[in-house]
Amino acid sequence: MMDQVENSSINITQKSNEERKQFIKGYKWIGYTRAQEVLDQFEDLVLTPRTTRMPDILLVGSSNNGKTVIIDRFAKNHLLYFDEKTEEVRQKVLMVESPPLPDEKRFYQQILRKLLVPFRSNHKPEVLFDQVVNAFQMLDIKILIIDEIHHLLTGNSTKKQIFLNAIKSLSNILSISIIAVGTKDAFHVFQSDPQMSSRFETVPLERWRLDKEYIKFLNSYEKILPLREKSDLFQREIATKIISLTNGNIGEICNVIQKSAIKAIDLGIEKITLQVIENSNIQHPDEKKKMPLL
Repeated sequence: MMDQVENSSINITQKSNEERKQFIKGYKWIGYTRAQEVLDQFEDLVLTPRTTRMPDILLVGSSNNGKTVIIDRFAKNHLLYFDEKTEEVRQKVLMVESPPLPDEKRFYQQILRKLLVPFRSNHKPEVLFDQVVNAFQMLDIKILIIDEIHHLLTGNSTKKQIFLNAIKSLSNILSISIIAVGTKDAFHVFQSDPQMSSRFETVPLERWRLDKEYIKFLNSYEKILPLREKSDLFQREIATKIISLTNGNIGEICNVIQKSAIKAIDLGIEKITLQVIENSNIQHPDEKKKMPLL
Protein backbone atom coordinates (compact mmCIF):
# COMPACT_ATOMS: atom_id res chain seq x y z
CA MET A 1 0.00 0.00 0.00
CA MET A 2 1.29 3.43 -0.90
CA ASP A 3 2.37 5.75 1.87
CA GLN A 4 -0.33 8.15 2.94
CA VAL A 5 0.70 11.70 3.73
CA GLU A 6 -1.56 14.33 5.25
CA ASN A 7 -1.21 18.08 5.73
CA SER A 8 0.12 18.65 2.20
CA SER A 9 2.61 21.50 1.94
CA ILE A 10 1.12 22.83 -1.34
CA ASN A 11 1.72 26.61 -1.39
CA ILE A 12 3.04 26.54 2.18
CA THR A 13 6.57 27.14 0.87
CA GLN A 14 5.51 30.65 -0.10
CA LYS A 15 4.42 31.59 3.39
CA SER A 16 6.52 33.46 5.95
CA ASN A 17 9.34 31.81 7.85
CA GLU A 18 7.34 31.81 11.07
CA GLU A 19 4.29 30.26 9.43
CA ARG A 20 6.44 27.55 7.87
CA LYS A 21 8.13 26.78 11.18
CA GLN A 22 4.76 26.46 12.90
CA PHE A 23 3.65 24.10 10.13
CA ILE A 24 6.75 21.95 10.69
CA LYS A 25 5.96 21.69 14.41
CA GLY A 26 2.34 20.69 13.78
CA TYR A 27 0.82 17.21 13.76
CA LYS A 28 1.29 15.14 10.61
CA TRP A 29 0.26 11.62 9.72
CA ILE A 30 2.59 9.66 7.47
CA GLY A 31 1.12 6.22 6.79
CA TYR A 32 4.25 4.11 6.49
CA THR A 33 3.84 0.41 5.72
CA ARG A 34 4.09 -1.00 9.25
CA ALA A 35 1.68 1.57 10.65
CA GLN A 36 -0.84 0.73 7.93
CA GLU A 37 -0.46 -2.99 8.63
CA VAL A 38 -1.25 -2.41 12.30
CA LEU A 39 -4.24 -0.21 11.44
CA ASP A 40 -5.55 -2.88 9.08
CA GLN A 41 -5.26 -5.42 11.89
CA PHE A 42 -7.24 -3.10 14.17
CA GLU A 43 -9.90 -2.63 11.49
CA ASP A 44 -10.30 -6.41 11.32
CA LEU A 45 -11.30 -6.32 14.99
CA VAL A 46 -14.05 -3.81 14.22
CA LEU A 47 -15.46 -6.16 11.58
CA THR A 48 -15.17 -9.31 13.71
CA PRO A 49 -18.61 -10.60 14.82
CA ARG A 50 -19.11 -10.70 18.58
CA THR A 51 -18.25 -14.07 20.08
CA THR A 52 -17.79 -15.43 23.59
CA ARG A 53 -14.04 -14.81 23.33
CA MET A 54 -13.03 -11.88 21.19
CA PRO A 55 -9.49 -11.50 19.80
CA ASP A 56 -7.23 -9.13 21.75
CA ILE A 57 -3.99 -7.37 20.81
CA LEU A 58 -0.97 -6.20 22.80
CA LEU A 59 0.81 -3.48 20.80
CA VAL A 60 4.40 -3.32 22.04
CA GLY A 61 7.19 -0.90 21.23
CA SER A 62 9.83 1.29 22.81
CA SER A 63 8.89 4.69 24.18
CA ASN A 64 8.19 7.35 21.53
CA ASN A 65 8.20 4.79 18.72
CA GLY A 66 4.81 5.58 17.20
CA LYS A 67 2.40 3.50 19.30
CA THR A 68 0.21 6.34 20.53
CA VAL A 69 0.13 8.02 17.11
CA ILE A 70 -1.22 4.81 15.56
CA ILE A 71 -3.93 4.18 18.16
CA ASP A 72 -4.92 7.84 18.14
CA ARG A 73 -5.31 7.64 14.38
CA PHE A 74 -7.45 4.51 14.73
CA ALA A 75 -9.65 6.04 17.45
CA LYS A 76 -10.20 9.20 15.40
CA ASN A 77 -11.38 7.03 12.51
CA HIS A 78 -14.13 5.69 14.80
CA LEU A 79 -15.57 8.66 16.64
CA LEU A 80 -19.07 8.97 18.06
CA TYR A 81 -21.67 8.86 15.26
CA PHE A 82 -25.43 8.70 14.66
CA ASP A 83 -26.70 5.41 13.30
CA GLU A 84 -29.58 6.28 10.97
CA LYS A 85 -30.86 2.68 10.93
CA THR A 86 -31.29 2.39 14.68
CA GLU A 87 -31.58 6.15 15.27
CA GLU A 88 -29.12 5.73 18.12
CA VAL A 89 -25.76 7.28 18.96
CA ARG A 90 -22.98 4.73 18.51
CA GLN A 91 -19.22 4.52 19.09
CA LYS A 92 -17.22 1.49 17.98
CA VAL A 93 -13.88 2.38 19.60
CA LEU A 94 -12.96 3.94 22.93
CA MET A 95 -9.39 4.86 23.92
CA VAL A 96 -8.33 5.50 27.51
CA GLU A 97 -5.02 5.67 29.33
CA SER A 98 -4.17 3.18 32.02
CA PRO A 99 -4.13 4.84 35.47
CA PRO A 100 -0.66 5.55 36.93
CA LEU A 101 -1.21 2.63 39.30
CA PRO A 102 -3.07 -0.64 38.57
CA ASP A 103 -6.20 0.59 40.37
CA GLU A 104 -9.47 -1.03 39.29
CA LYS A 105 -11.64 1.82 40.59
CA ARG A 106 -9.60 4.56 38.93
CA PHE A 107 -9.67 2.56 35.71
CA TYR A 108 -13.47 2.52 35.64
CA GLN A 109 -13.56 6.21 36.55
CA GLN A 110 -11.29 7.09 33.62
CA ILE A 111 -13.53 5.18 31.24
CA LEU A 112 -16.65 6.93 32.55
CA ARG A 113 -14.98 10.35 32.30
CA LYS A 114 -14.04 9.65 28.69
CA LEU A 115 -17.65 8.69 27.96
CA LEU A 116 -18.94 11.76 29.85
CA VAL A 117 -20.95 9.53 32.16
CA PRO A 118 -21.53 11.03 35.66
CA PHE A 119 -20.40 8.95 38.62
CA ARG A 120 -19.80 9.31 42.34
CA SER A 121 -16.23 9.10 43.52
CA ASN A 122 -17.28 7.19 46.65
CA HIS A 123 -18.98 4.42 44.67
CA LYS A 124 -17.49 0.97 45.01
CA PRO A 125 -15.70 -0.61 42.02
CA GLU A 126 -18.58 -3.01 41.35
CA VAL A 127 -21.03 -0.10 41.00
CA LEU A 128 -18.67 1.71 38.60
CA PHE A 129 -18.19 -1.54 36.68
CA ASP A 130 -21.94 -1.79 36.11
CA GLN A 131 -21.99 1.80 34.85
CA VAL A 132 -19.20 1.01 32.41
CA VAL A 133 -21.00 -2.08 31.15
CA ASN A 134 -24.26 -0.15 30.65
CA ALA A 135 -22.47 2.66 28.78
CA PHE A 136 -20.65 0.22 26.50
CA GLN A 137 -23.86 -1.61 25.69
CA MET A 138 -25.74 1.60 25.00
CA LEU A 139 -23.06 2.88 22.60
CA ASP A 140 -22.37 -0.57 21.10
CA ILE A 141 -18.63 -0.21 21.74
CA LYS A 142 -16.64 -3.09 20.24
CA ILE A 143 -13.03 -2.16 21.04
CA LEU A 144 -11.41 -0.73 24.18
CA ILE A 145 -7.89 0.64 23.73
CA ILE A 146 -5.81 0.92 26.91
CA ASP A 147 -2.68 3.01 26.42
CA GLU A 148 0.35 2.96 28.75
CA ILE A 149 -0.59 -0.51 30.01
CA HIS A 150 2.97 -0.91 31.38
CA HIS A 151 1.80 1.18 34.35
CA LEU A 152 0.83 -2.21 35.73
CA LEU A 153 4.45 -2.59 36.80
CA THR A 154 4.09 0.10 39.45
CA GLY A 155 1.74 -1.97 41.62
CA ASN A 156 2.09 -5.05 43.77
CA SER A 157 1.16 -8.48 42.48
CA THR A 158 -2.32 -8.42 44.07
CA LYS A 159 -3.28 -5.10 42.49
CA LYS A 160 -1.86 -6.21 39.14
CA GLN A 161 -4.00 -9.34 39.20
CA ILE A 162 -7.15 -7.42 40.16
CA PHE A 163 -6.54 -4.98 37.31
CA LEU A 164 -5.93 -7.78 34.80
CA ASN A 165 -9.08 -9.52 36.00
CA ALA A 166 -11.03 -6.30 35.45
CA ILE A 167 -9.85 -6.21 31.83
CA LYS A 168 -10.79 -9.87 31.33
CA SER A 169 -14.22 -9.31 32.86
CA LEU A 170 -15.00 -6.38 30.57
CA SER A 171 -13.93 -8.39 27.54
CA ASN A 172 -15.96 -11.45 28.56
CA ILE A 173 -19.16 -9.77 29.67
CA LEU A 174 -19.31 -7.27 26.81
CA SER A 175 -17.78 -9.47 24.08
CA ILE A 176 -15.37 -6.69 23.15
CA SER A 177 -11.79 -6.73 21.92
CA ILE A 178 -9.06 -5.13 24.02
CA ILE A 179 -6.08 -3.37 22.45
CA ALA A 180 -3.47 -2.96 25.18
CA VAL A 181 -0.55 -0.65 24.35
CA GLY A 182 2.78 -0.38 26.12
CA THR A 183 6.51 -0.95 26.26
CA LYS A 184 8.23 -4.35 26.25
CA ASP A 185 7.77 -4.41 30.04
CA ALA A 186 4.04 -4.83 29.43
CA PHE A 187 4.79 -7.93 27.39
CA HIS A 188 6.50 -9.55 30.40
CA VAL A 189 3.54 -8.70 32.66
CA PHE A 190 1.08 -10.28 30.24
CA GLN A 191 3.27 -13.34 29.77
CA SER A 192 3.30 -13.86 33.53
CA ASP A 193 -0.46 -14.46 33.43
CA PRO A 194 -1.30 -17.63 31.44
CA GLN A 195 -4.82 -16.43 30.60
CA MET A 196 -3.64 -13.03 29.35
CA SER A 197 -0.78 -14.51 27.33
CA SER A 198 -3.20 -16.87 25.58
CA ARG A 199 -5.78 -14.16 24.90
CA PHE A 200 -3.52 -11.42 23.56
CA GLU A 201 -1.66 -11.52 20.26
CA THR A 202 1.57 -9.55 20.55
CA VAL A 203 2.05 -7.02 17.75
CA PRO A 204 5.54 -5.45 17.89
CA LEU A 205 6.63 -2.05 16.58
CA GLU A 206 10.32 -2.53 15.95
CA ARG A 207 12.97 0.16 15.75
CA TRP A 208 13.82 1.44 12.28
CA ARG A 209 16.82 0.20 10.34
CA LEU A 210 18.65 1.61 7.34
CA ASP A 211 16.52 -0.21 4.77
CA LYS A 212 14.01 0.47 1.98
CA GLU A 213 11.11 1.15 4.36
CA TYR A 214 13.16 3.74 6.22
CA ILE A 215 14.14 5.45 2.96
CA LYS A 216 10.48 5.46 1.84
CA PHE A 217 9.54 7.10 5.12
CA LEU A 218 12.18 9.81 4.71
CA ASN A 219 10.98 10.51 1.16
CA SER A 220 7.37 10.76 2.34
CA TYR A 221 8.33 13.11 5.16
CA GLU A 222 10.38 15.32 2.85
CA LYS A 223 7.34 15.83 0.61
CA ILE A 224 5.49 17.67 3.36
CA LEU A 225 8.39 19.86 4.48
CA PRO A 226 7.80 23.51 3.51
CA LEU A 227 11.42 24.02 2.43
CA ARG A 228 12.16 25.74 -0.88
CA GLU A 229 15.00 23.42 -1.90
CA LYS A 230 15.22 19.63 -2.16
CA SER A 231 16.98 18.00 0.77
CA ASP A 232 17.24 14.49 -0.70
CA LEU A 233 17.01 12.86 2.72
CA PHE A 234 17.37 9.48 1.01
CA GLN A 235 21.08 10.15 0.43
CA ARG A 236 23.03 7.56 2.40
CA GLU A 237 25.09 10.07 4.40
CA ILE A 238 22.03 12.03 5.54
CA ALA A 239 19.85 8.96 6.13
CA THR A 240 22.64 7.34 8.16
CA LYS A 241 23.24 10.52 10.17
CA ILE A 242 19.57 10.80 11.10
CA ILE A 243 19.23 7.20 12.23
CA SER A 244 22.50 7.37 14.19
CA LEU A 245 21.05 10.22 16.26
CA THR A 246 17.84 8.38 17.08
CA ASN A 247 18.49 4.72 17.88
CA GLY A 248 16.02 3.98 15.09
CA ASN A 249 13.15 5.49 17.09
CA ILE A 250 10.51 7.03 14.82
CA GLY A 251 9.60 9.77 17.29
CA GLU A 252 13.24 10.81 17.49
CA ILE A 253 13.61 10.58 13.70
CA CYS A 254 10.72 13.01 13.28
CA ASN A 255 12.26 15.27 15.92
CA VAL A 256 15.61 15.38 14.06
CA ILE A 257 13.89 16.20 10.76
CA GLN A 258 11.72 18.91 12.32
CA LYS A 259 14.59 20.61 14.15
CA SER A 260 16.81 20.43 11.08
CA ALA A 261 14.10 21.84 8.81
CA ILE A 262 13.56 24.78 11.17
CA LYS A 263 17.32 25.38 11.36
CA ALA A 264 17.48 25.31 7.54
CA ILE A 265 14.87 28.09 7.43
CA ASP A 266 16.66 30.13 10.09
CA LEU A 267 19.95 29.83 8.22
CA GLY A 268 18.35 30.66 4.89
CA ILE A 269 19.69 27.43 3.38
CA GLU A 270 16.18 26.03 2.69
CA LYS A 271 17.24 22.39 2.71
CA ILE A 272 18.47 19.83 5.21
CA THR A 273 22.16 19.03 4.88
CA LEU A 274 24.65 17.22 7.10
CA GLN A 275 25.92 20.58 8.31
CA VAL A 276 22.40 21.76 9.14
CA ILE A 277 21.72 18.58 11.14
CA GLU A 278 24.97 18.99 13.06
CA ASN A 279 24.09 22.62 13.87
CA SER A 280 20.56 21.81 15.05
CA ASN A 281 21.52 21.06 18.68
CA ILE A 282 20.04 17.57 18.61
CA GLN A 283 20.47 15.46 21.71
CA HIS A 284 20.87 11.70 21.31
CA PRO A 285 18.17 9.71 23.21
CA ASP A 286 20.85 8.13 25.42
CA GLU A 287 22.07 11.57 26.45
CA LYS A 288 18.59 12.55 27.61
CA LYS A 289 18.71 9.79 30.24
CA LYS A 290 21.93 11.04 31.83
CA MET A 291 21.86 13.08 35.01
CA PRO A 292 22.87 16.70 34.28
CA LEU A 293 25.83 18.21 36.11
CA LEU A 294 24.51 20.74 38.63
